[in-house]
Amino acid sequence: MATDGDKIKGKICVLIEDYFDEHSYHSFNRFFPSYGYEVEYVSYLWGLESITFDGKDFTATATVSVDVNDVNLPKCKALILIGGYAMERLRYQVSPAENKPNDAPAVEFLRRAMKTETLKVGAIHNGLWLLCSAPELIKGRKITCSQGIIDDVINAGGIIQYGERKTQDVWVDQNLITSSQAGIVTRGYPGDVEPFIHRLLLELGTNPDDSQAKSRVMKKAIGQFLTSVSQNQKLQEKLGKNQNVEQLIKFAKDQGYDFTLEELKLFVEKQGSQDLSVDYGALVTDPEYGNYPKWNYQAFMVFDN
Repeated sequence: MATDGDKIKGKICVLIEDYFDEHSYHSFNRFFPSYGYEVEYVSYLWGLESITFDGKDFTATATVSVDVNDVNLPKCKALILIGGYAMERLRYQVSPAENKPNDAPAVEFLRRAMKTETLKVGAIHNGLWLLCSAPELIKGRKITCSQGIIDDVINAGGIIQYGERKTQDVWVDQNLITSSQAGIVTRGYPGDVEPFIHRLLLELGTNPDDSQAKSRVMKKAIGQFLTSVSQNQKLQEKLGKNQNVEQLIKFAKDQGYDFTLEELKLFVEKQGSQDLSVDYGALVTDPEYGNYPKWNYQAFMVFDN
């Protein structure tokens, strides 16, 4: 995935499989290229040229053509274990045996990654599951994680870092950055990925408060939101055709897209009209907002005439 910055700062690999967390997926695609990092999705491909994986809510897909055995880790800046249930699938053992360490290809890949001195390794939400399958990698290390897998991490020897009645949002222990993705269950929305992204950017020596990058992130959020709704009938049904503008912004936030009414109006003004024709699936290419569909705000009654 190409970057939006003037200079490519490096590559961030994201390990992925079926039932990945879509919110993290969209956030990574929105943030990292905006800050100058190329994002490459990798997985164990079972000898195939490529595999298309589904997200856990079936609202996004990711086609991967890079096998974990072909990744040049020293040339990467970071490796991220995505949330959702992807890591549980990647620790599957073809030939298990008593007292035999997990030798799943993705687990062996993770062992190599943790030994790569220049590499930052990030695990968000249930991404810690894969680390639990190689307990020697986290034994005695300070870690945070989803509150649903605390027992797994403790049994693997990790030392959980707690806040007030919850695990810490983000924690750094040497080259390992972990995140609970707070709110993914208890607050009723996709969970807060940004604290993890911001901390990883800091660990990579990048300022997350860069105003130009933040502007690119916002514009991508609008483009991604419009595209996700245009391509997903379930989201269209959720949005409905009788939303006012406040409901639209709330709906976007509930889906993990964070932009304001003023930013959305700027987007509309940029199109030169508030009543563009509906054309689901017909994508417009824009250097600022990325690819997005033509959009009929009037049909969704989000602006009063």
